[in-house]
Amino acid sequence: MLDHSQNDAPATPERRFVNDLLDEWDFIGVGDLLPYNQDEYTCLVTPLLQRLTAGQGPAELTAFLNHALEDHFGLGGPEHGTAQFARRLHSAWAQRTA
Repeated sequence: MLDHSQNDAPATPERRFVNDLLDEWDFIGVGDLLPYNQDEYTCLVTPLLQRLTAGQGPAELTAFLNHALEDHFGLGGPEHGTAQFARRLHSAWAQRTA
């Protein structure tokens, strides 16, 4: 299960960056509702930031996302483009921190 204790963490630029990419990905299709439900993907931000700052690559990010989507959201990860998103996130993070 994902830890929701960090959902109320301060909105740092790094957290906003990851959250914005998750909102763009919108794997559960609530994009039209995001102005009203802005925390839909917040539970993924901290664990993704931890993995990114630890230097994990797209394969590890994909494995985490597949597990999170299945365990927490009840979805199959690969069908929702986890590998593509993990590559995009990793690349964007590398550019941001270069």
